Amino acid sequence: MSEEVFQLQEALRTNQLQIKNALQRRRHSKKREASGGLGPAGQKATIAVYLLSDQNLELSVRMLQHWAAAASPSSMDPGRIVEDLVLQTPMETLRQTFAPETQEWRLAVARAKKFLAEATARDWVAQLNVGHGVAPSATEVYWQYESVLKGTDPEARLPAARMVRKWVCCWRGRWGVRRGAIRPKLHIETPLLQAKALGIAVMRGQAALPQTNLKVLAQQSAWNSSPCMVQILEEVAAVIKSVCSAGTQGVLLLDCAPCHLTPSVLKAAAVSGLQLAFVPASATHVAQPLDVAAFSGFKKWLQKEHRSLRSTSPDGLINPLAWVWHVMQAPRSFFAAKPWKAAFAGVGSAPQQEMSSLNASIRQLMGNPSSLPDDSKPKPAELACMWPKKRCMKHMQKLL
Repeated sequence: MSEEVFQLQEALRTNQLQIKNALQRRRHSKKREASGGLGPAGQKATIAVYLLSDQNLELSVRMLQHWAAAASPSSMDPGRIVEDLVLQTPMETLRQTFAPETQEWRLAVARAKKFLAEATARDWVAQLNVGHGVAPSATEVYWQYESVLKGTDPEARLPAARMVRKWVCCWRGRWGVRRGAIRPKLHIETPLLQAKALGIAVMRGQAALPQTNLKVLAQQSAWNSSPCMVQILEEVAAVIKSVCSAGTQGVLLLDCAPCHLTPSVLKAAAVSGLQLAFVPASATHVAQPLDVAAFSGFKKWLQKEHRSLRSTSPDGLINPLAWVWHVMQAPRSFFAAKPWKAAFAGVGSAPQQEMSSLNASIRQLMGNPSSLPDDSKPKPAELACMWPKKRCMKHMQKLL
């Protein structure tokens, strides 16, 4: 009998404890629902956003929803919850937003400032997208965020690219920013729709600008051709003659494009005193210095300059002559800043070539040799491997 009474007493105590816990959870649930599902940290962060943003209710509601995402949704209006939360907080507590005294408020203010900096970056991207038709890069978005949060100098050293990509990926998810390219809609006046007239006007304007080392060649087609290559060889020979001492042998690295292998081009090179060195077919991506060290970066440089012009244009359109002027700065601003000695050594074209200087891609293509090949004259079978399979180049052996 006493054992049954003991079991009943234990069951009664267990039931009382469960009822007490259920009532406590219900009180906490009602209290949390009244505050929009926010805990103490979320309440402080939401209040800090509301005060630091000059009572911006939209951003405060977004901060509330961010903190209450994991909690059960409240049936109350989020804007009313934010306003009631601020009204119910004592004035002495609200002052800590601007002069935090406790660690909890310092952390809440730091979270609010990061949130507002992200919102500013979002608005900046939207302004560039809609107003100028520009899609800024991940690095530019990150620096906009850092400049608002910390006042970072845009010319300062960039952080690690992996960290920037990770931050931008999280930022896009939080703010619903889609990644993609914007296709600009050009609104050009009727007289400028004539492509030939526009091209002539731009070429005349370019000739009137202060000249740089960029040479502009105009022809009916943008494809390279033998006549165009002959003109390029003459320009290259003139530059070598003007900047190098007498007796200097100019060497021009070319791929095996058909327009590079015609008799007229080979004759023009001989007349100009240039020695042509051909990169083997299908090896341009690892053995041509421009492909390895310049073209990818040059495209990014052009994209950056293009975005810069569009972001500063009142209507989002670019003056063609202004774009030509920016491109004319490429020889000094981009190409002259490249370490060309290391680039040529990396593809095996240095005057005093060393095995250790070759890049990994060309070593793998060569079968990872232990030493460089000798400089003897190649055999006809070896020379035939340089050219495209369907191209007859028997006359090249005689020119060696």
